[in-house]
Parts: sequence; C-alpha cells; structure tokens
Amino acid sequence: MKRQAVIDFFSSKIFAGCILGICIMLVAIGIFEVGVHVGYHEALFSNRWNENYSQNFSGMNAFGFPNTHTPNPDGTLGKILSITTDSSGTTTLIISSKQKPEEKILITSSTILRERLKNISVSDLSVGAYAVVIGTPNTTGEIVASLLRLVPSPTTAAASSTTLF
Repeated sequence: MKRQAVIDFFSSKIFAGCILGICIMLVAIGIFEVGVHVGYHEALFSNRWNENYSQNFSGMNAFGFPNTHTPNPDGTLGKILSITTDSSGTTTLIISSKQKPEEKILITSSTILRERLKNISVSDLSVGAYAVVIGTPNTTGEIVASLLRLVPSPTTAAASSTTLF
C-alpha cells in the first residue's frame, strides 16, 4: 500500500506543480543573478573609466600634473605620419603623439572608423590628419584599434572653437 501511495504522489498534479514552481523559481533566481553580475561589472567599468578619464584623454595624472613618462597602451591622440596596407588587408598607421614620437596602430576589418558623427573608410584617412585611437595593445607593442576617430587639428580646433564630435 505504501508503494502505491508513493507512486500516486509522484504522478499527481500537485507534485508536478511543485516541481514546475521550483524550476520557475530557479530560473528567476538565475536571471536575477546574471543581472546583478552584469550590473556590477558595468558599474565597476564606469567607476574605473571615470577615475582614469583625465589621465587617458588629457595626459594628466590624479594630481593635475602632465603624465608624460608613461604612454597609454590602450590608445593615443596625434597626427597620422604614414598609412600602409599589407596583403592581408590590415592597415598600419604611424601616429605621432605627445607621449611617443611614433606609435604603430593596426586597423582591422572590425575597427570602427569615424569622423564626427559619420562612419568613414580607410580610404578617407590621410597623412597629416589628427586621430584619436582607442584599442588594445598586442604582444609587440602595437595598438590594435577598436575605434579611430578623425578630429580637427589642435590649432584649427582652438582657433575656431570647433567641437570634436
């Protein structure tokens, strides 16, 4: 008799409802945990980006003094000195910045190229133009660009008070 009662319980709608309820709760908790994890990392990134904004984009350290002794491996701002494209389709730029006289930038097919609010192509880049590059360093010290934005030259922007974006 006990065996039949156990079989009846496991095949009942109440048991199926309990199992379904537990599964729904586990999925809801999993979704919540993923949201907490993503939110935490977004907040952490935002905080770190905010703390390093002036150092990354103006070359100033936390005390407001020029930070000229350590180049930023994740990007640069400067004048394009040369443009070459190899047989694999990778374009290499040499950019002269305040921190380094020559910095090698690799433009790949996944690099976003912009000038103000419009997308541009590699053919729109020219020697003598000024660019802001954000990317990641590779093992040979080159920056693999994620984003390259052409900007007005510092003297033109200062004279006309043009916005960069």
